[in-house]
Amino acid sequence: MDLGGEMNLDKNDIERLKEVGVDEDLQKAGEFIQIDHSPFSCNILQEGVILLPLSEAIKKYKWVKDYVNEDDVEGYFLWVKKGVKVKKPFQTCAFMKEENVQNIFNLIILEEESEINLLSSCTISSFVDSALHIGKSKYVIKKNAKLTYTMIHMWGENVEVYPKTFVEVEEGGEFVSTYVNLYKVKRIISNPICKLQQNAKASFNSIIVSYPSSYIEMGGEVYLEGENSRADIVSRNVIYGGENIAKGRIIAKNKEVSGHIECESLLLSNEAHMVTIPILESFNKDVRLTHEAAVGKIAKEEIEYLMSKGIDEDSAISLIVKGFLKLEIEGISEDLKEKIQNAINLSKLGF
Repeated sequence: MDLGGEMNLDKNDIERLKEVGVDEDLQKAGEFIQIDHSPFSCNILQEGVILLPLSEAIKKYKWVKDYVNEDDVEGYFLWVKKGVKVKKPFQTCAFMKEENVQNIFNLIILEEESEINLLSSCTISSFVDSALHIGKSKYVIKKNAKLTYTMIHMWGENVEVYPKTFVEVEEGGEFVSTYVNLYKVKRIISNPICKLQQNAKASFNSIIVSYPSSYIEMGGEVYLEGENSRADIVSRNVIYGGENIAKGRIIAKNKEVSGHIECESLLLSNEAHMVTIPILESFNKDVRLTHEAAVGKIAKEEIEYLMSKGIDEDSAISLIVKGFLKLEIEGISEDLKEKIQNAINLSKLGF
């Protein structure tokens, strides 16, 4: 795919796409790119996987309507057949080029014993100033299947973003979600809802940088409905300004379940506001639910040590912040870990 030619994008747009992981040289199993309200690219290179624009999927498979509301608009439909394990990452991107409102709906269904790594990104053209993005998603992960979902966002200081995600994980299934936002944005409010059956697992990880005048509220609500199910909600936050709210809620509905909420934050401005809201609920005595949170600043000694090595103060702070944001996430491939770290390394953190 020739980004510059086929999309008719300027150099800034191409760079923005690359910074959120859209890589034409990436060895991938398929891709779906939507520009504004219309599918642009829809390619699949893996047997046993069906990929279609949502509107086409509704026409081709009548049962898809059972997962879609009447007001749901264009997005993609990804269906991984029973036992299919997709080794290479699958890439998607929602790109706002000319319109200032984008409303999409994505549906992913993994049949039993299947597996896929999804690298997803959202960004906006340099030609669009203020905008509204509403991304609705529904994921159905059937028995012993696994979905690894990595989302990298790059918006603008006048953009509002409202993801709405619903996840169902059947017996023995696993969902690993990592959300990364390192750039200025006006507002993000996200609270994915997940339900786990017996022996199922879910992990919600977020890596967030907040700037002045921004409001970011990241959460996660997981229902441990089956025995021996487990959930983890983990966040890393760097706050240069604005308001950052890290939420997590785990509800134990059965016995022998476990859950953990963890939030670590660096507060780098007296004009910023950081809030952590962990909620643990249980309807059974045979459970293990834990949470921990920490808010602090960069130690002066760390900065001075790096400066003694010939690094200026701003660069020293940037190195410390990027090291803090490095989050060891269980269950994702080394390729995806590298993509996340590359996004952190490429970002211009700070004012």
